[in-house]
Amino acid sequence: MNDLAVLMGTGDIAGPQFGEMYFRAQPWEDPAIYREQSPLTYAEAIRTPLLIQHAEQDLRTTIAQAELLFTTLRTLRRPVRLMRVPGESHELTRSGTPYRRVENMVQVRDWFGHYLVKGERRMPRKPAVRAGR
Repeated sequence: MNDLAVLMGTGDIAGPQFGEMYFRAQPWEDPAIYREQSPLTYAEAIRTPLLIQHAEQDLRTTIAQAELLFTTLRTLRRPVRLMRVPGESHELTRSGTPYRRVENMVQVRDWFGHYLVKGERRMPRKPAVRAGR
């Protein structure tokens, strides 16, 4: 979740009660509180290489959340990669298709290995598409 105002209108947790309960206002009533609490507001400060993983069928936090941060960071020329996972929901890492859960872990391992173990500075090559193999 990167933009709370977008979340209020797109995710399955959204709705009038959620905004009222957490912020005592809707995004159109107090946009400043939503901006202040949204990570996207601080995107310019992001310097750490970021692997964004998002399931395409996630109804809790829709793919728009990932795409928005990815596009913002790319525009700012930050090291970022977006891994879209087809056919999975918000539960990808807990109860998703086994081969996709494994692939998810492989991508995380390789990302951290590239930057933290090998100490690389440049973006890693795009991963091979193994489609569960």
